[in-house]
Amino acid sequence: MTRAQQINQAKAKLKVRVLHNRKAILGIEEEWRDLAARAGKTATVFQGFDWVYSWLEANITVHGNSCQCPGIHIVVVWSGDELVGLWPLQYDNSLGVRSLCWATTPALQYGGVLISPDCDTEQVCQAAFELITNDSKVDLVQLDKVPESSAIFNFLSQMCKKSLASHALKLDLTQFANTREYQASIKKTARRARRKRLNKLGRQGDLSFEVHSHDEKYKSLIDTAIRWKRDWLKRRNWPAPLMNDPAFIWCLQNFADCRDPRSSIWRVAELSLDGLPIALEAGAELDGHYYSFLGAFDPTFAAYSPGKIEMQQMIEWCIGHNVDEFDFLVVPSQYKSDWTNSKTLVQDFSYAVSKRGKLFHSLWVKRMRPAVRDRLEKASPASRKLLFSALKKTPLLPQKEKS
Repeated sequence: MTRAQQINQAKAKLKVRVLHNRKAILGIEEEWRDLAARAGKTATVFQGFDWVYSWLEANITVHGNSCQCPGIHIVVVWSGDELVGLWPLQYDNSLGVRSLCWATTPALQYGGVLISPDCDTEQVCQAAFELITNDSKVDLVQLDKVPESSAIFNFLSQMCKKSLASHALKLDLTQFANTREYQASIKKTARRARRKRLNKLGRQGDLSFEVHSHDEKYKSLIDTAIRWKRDWLKRRNWPAPLMNDPAFIWCLQNFADCRDPRSSIWRVAELSLDGLPIALEAGAELDGHYYSFLGAFDPTFAAYSPGKIEMQQMIEWCIGHNVDEFDFLVVPSQYKSDWTNSKTLVQDFSYAVSKRGKLFHSLWVKRMRPAVRDRLEKASPASRKLLFSALKKTPLLPQKEKS
């Protein structure tokens, strides 16, 4: 029997369904959590039940969408009574083209799926992909930000066209037994600069560092970080639809209430001066992997680079709490290379279902969007304002802040 025949025979035993509403999604919570735990390192925090469902719950609560989740498209694959595959997707309309993309776009930082390690990955992926690409409502399947560690990376590489490729920068912490070893690994010039920066800020008052989770202060600090981030983006004339969305804020704040032992742990690192926060970082920890999701600082102290001081403290906190990897995520910034020692390829994939989708991919996704993004990133704030006025609407995400 050929490989293709084996796959077709195995697919016949799989049941593929699509979940569109809150009740159906809640109905598979236990199976979803168990599958995420089995998937291990091939998945990220952004495929977990807490991340996806909290995003949906936030939109329902804040925007009043009743029990329905407009656009949500959770593809599940069953083998008998066992959930063996899950693709968290959503519909999107852009420039007259209807596409399927990862659920929680534009908030998520890594796309991917959950696949049981006990199954044939290609069989499960093929079964789900056939259903997705046979959807008459869809012009384009746009699956961005897929890390090479994802269970679906090789499958998409074979089935789809590649567009933007980037790298996520990371700091491998397993090589450091303690913070002294980490400090010793830093180049002398960089170590001297960091110490000088810390001493300069320390002369302004009493510095303290604390990490919060599962408490009320976590929620209030999320609100402060979002406000600082929004102001930072505004000063640079970057659009901030996500930072202005109350559902996004609600979602991040309510991660404090996620207490399932299989859940990721969301934290806010706080650098304070005389008892008042001056730099904050929100991130999630899952299976020894820390995702640095959102950083912000009080602009009053910008000259002291409090964001970099906070980052240094958080890295050392992670080392002291047995975290294996500190992930700076995908958004490129020159300063990140000074803090990292490894990187992961992250790829955007596209599959045109209709002629309209093919044209949209060829003109916008592959050519115009990267060119526009590059132009905007290199432009001055004043020029960027003029460009956005001309474009009026752009799918670009805000940059991660440098401090």
